[in-house]
Amino acid sequence: MSGRSLSMNHCRVTAHDSRVRFAGARVALLLAGTACSDPSATRACAPRFVGQVQHVPGVPIDLPPEPRPWDTSAAALEEAIAREDGHAVIAFKAPDAARAVDTGWRAAVPAGAIEQGFDLLAAHCVAVVDYYWALGAAHVRMPPGAATVLRRNVLVDYIEPRQWLYLQDSSTGL
Repeated sequence: MSGRSLSMNHCRVTAHDSRVRFAGARVALLLAGTACSDPSATRACAPRFVGQVQHVPGVPIDLPPEPRPWDTSAAALEEAIAREDGHAVIAFKAPDAARAVDTGWRAAVPAGAIEQGFDLLAAHCVAVVDYYWALGAAHVRMPPGAATVLRRNVLVDYIEPRQWLYLQDSSTGL
């Protein structure tokens, strides 16, 4: 038996043949692993949110005593959302309805407007993290610049950065 061949179960495999096969298998596994490990390689945006939507009735809302910086400034809105790593809340409205921040009334939102809102978000690479069905709003994660564009759309009632509520110790009365 020569030093360059190997005999197993009456098969003769040369050392050179096995090195080529193993090298080829390693390259194939490496390529398959790379393609499967990076989802952005196959999709640039999150998929469109799919969920059951329903008509949301109109309700009065409490407006803050003074407009918040992001209520009046696109730059302040972008900065606030960036501080929250792109997380925000976006509320939908019917295209012909007034914005709640202008009236203090959140007009009824038809299910069709919410569906169109989800199409709008997908078109701007905005991922829906959670859907608040009772409000016709969604917790989203958006890329930089998306809030400025979306805020001007007739389907958007309002956009605000993710808000945090901190509960105090129960001994303090809250």
